[in-house]
Amino acid sequence: MLKTRGAAESAIHSAAGNPAFIPAGINLVGYSLIYLQRSFFYFHRLKLRNNTHFRVNFLHNDLANMVLTVNLSLNDLHIVGAYERMIYYKDWTKLFYAPTFGEVEFLLRNVQYTAEGRYRLLRDKLWIELIVSDLDVSDIVIMFINKQKENKPFPFETNVVGLLNLLKINLDKWLKDYINDNLMYYAGNKASANFLKYNQEKTIALNEYADYVLEKINKRVHLKGQTVWSAPKFNIKAINGVKIIFHWTKYKNYHRIYRRSFATCKKDGKLRKIDTIVGLSNLEVYIEYEAVTHTGKVLKEYIVVSVDEIIAHMGVTLTKDPETFEIRLDSIQHIK
Repeated sequence: MLKTRGAAESAIHSAAGNPAFIPAGINLVGYSLIYLQRSFFYFHRLKLRNNTHFRVNFLHNDLANMVLTVNLSLNDLHIVGAYERMIYYKDWTKLFYAPTFGEVEFLLRNVQYTAEGRYRLLRDKLWIELIVSDLDVSDIVIMFINKQKENKPFPFETNVVGLLNLLKINLDKWLKDYINDNLMYYAGNKASANFLKYNQEKTIALNEYADYVLEKINKRVHLKGQTVWSAPKFNIKAINGVKIIFHWTKYKNYHRIYRRSFATCKKDGKLRKIDTIVGLSNLEVYIEYEAVTHTGKVLKEYIVVSVDEIIAHMGVTLTKDPETFEIRLDSIQHIK
């Protein structure tokens, strides 16, 4: 990792050996919505700046638990984003939209990225099935990019959960692809028949337990019937005088949450942690709204937002004494 500066062999070839584009310069896949200066900023493109430097603090293989642990320091991490903006004055439920676009640069200081790669055996070779990680940032500075005049950076102190979650998801993907790319070129000793049998039985048991948990979740959701919640009523006024009032939102076509990867496990003292990737497909969200034109005419309609597939990380933490468990869903991604 140190020799190649974090670049996988396949990435080196695709970038024609130019180290300035590895691993920085990657586009962060996904979208982010943040609040800043009485405005909502919708980022449809975010990208790590080239020549991003990082330091490997530790890298440890625990083959007994089939876990790889790594901690990286990404000091002065620069993210450039293209945004679209909506403004409000006193009440955030009353938004004003005028076509406002621009670019902004985030400077994230002292970024600590700690990740656990969960191994499994695939044709006698180790393979990272999934990454479980934490991302910690000391402070964030923001600067709007304007070619006509020089803008000064200022501290960014509002909620940035969406931005950091997006960064964490993409770092997880980069680390998983990087390690698996290198593992393809490594041929270790062939595993014994007893270990292969144990590993197979362990994988089957973990998958069955993860499926059991998901079945319980699906039954609880279906018992409640069609899910409807009262979303905050808000309106958007456009520059041409059109006003749109949103009333309520409800889910439709919910089928079930299903497992999309092999389940992995790690023992941590008295805790047993089971992790897997889950998916939800063919989800539709119905939103009722009123559109008021500049002439005063009112039109009542529905917006149907269709999502083909959403994936997320599901973590289950178990203790034997006392017998308790905790389920956590995070790192939600819209696939298509």
